[in-house]
Amino acid sequence: MPEPRGAVDLVVSGRIATLAGRTGFGWAEALAVSDGRVVAVGTRSDMEALAGHATEHWHLRPGLVVTPSLTDAHLHLALASLAAGQPDLTGLDLAGVAAAISAAHHRLLDQGDASGWLLGHGWSFDALGERPGVSLLDETAPGRPVALWAHDHHSRWLSSTAIALAGIAGLADPPSGRIERDQHGAPTGIMVEHAAGLVDGVIPVPTASAVEAAITAYARDLARLGVTSVHDPGGVAPDPELRSGPRLYRALAGVGRLPLRVMACIREEQLERAIEAGFRTGRSDQEPGSGRSAGEPASGRYRD
Repeated sequence: MPEPRGAVDLVVSGRIATLAGRTGFGWAEALAVSDGRVVAVGTRSDMEALAGHATEHWHLRPGLVVTPSLTDAHLHLALASLAAGQPDLTGLDLAGVAAAISAAHHRLLDQGDASGWLLGHGWSFDALGERPGVSLLDETAPGRPVALWAHDHHSRWLSSTAIALAGIAGLADPPSGRIERDQHGAPTGIMVEHAAGLVDGVIPVPTASAVEAAITAYARDLARLGVTSVHDPGGVAPDPELRSGPRLYRALAGVGRLPLRVMACIREEQLERAIEAGFRTGRSDQEPGSGRSAGEPASGRYRD
């Protein structure tokens, strides 16, 4: 790695995991940072030689390690960002889910929202111990449409109000999907695979400003955890007009509000709009060599 010009801003010494050099993964004693970027990795003495009178020196405590940043190879970024503000039901049993949905319902009531949608995620059949139904949601959030994604996004749990709004009782099972029904043929509230999307058409679309704010906040949280790049396979609901995904990431990157590199997929139903918007396979709108300043969001990178 070439040495920086002038004194570096920071020298970190300790247990440094690195992929620098031609040998792949290895360990180094120290690294040097200048203008928010790692500019050299090597021995402690070599890195100290790059320091000046204003250089900061960090010495890692035993047990700590510095690693290269991480890439999440499968993250629905826009959906995950919105879900971060919804009830997380991961690992909860029926009583735990009831308490969480009741609390969320009353928070909405306190905000003056008596009948708006309550969305959540994370539940699993294993944690619940049984296949749930509409009754629990109807009792804990009476009169409110509720739609809860399972932890794997292969099933969705709906309240009776949500089922009625989407007209699901009169629908046949979609291809590659199943509406679970009781012995009388009434939907139980569990929608499997493609049937889980039957309710999407009646769930209000979040405003662009709400989505942008959620992505910005969530991306910053990811960056703080060391995740600096994500591969987004696209939303789970059709978006033929390309309202979000690559187009939204491009806009956020353009104003410096995307502290991640996003490799965003274009789905088949989006191809026409993507071509009109000027997207091209494998091309990045981030100029080579552009980077990020210390404490500043990245200019962003996506691949379309």
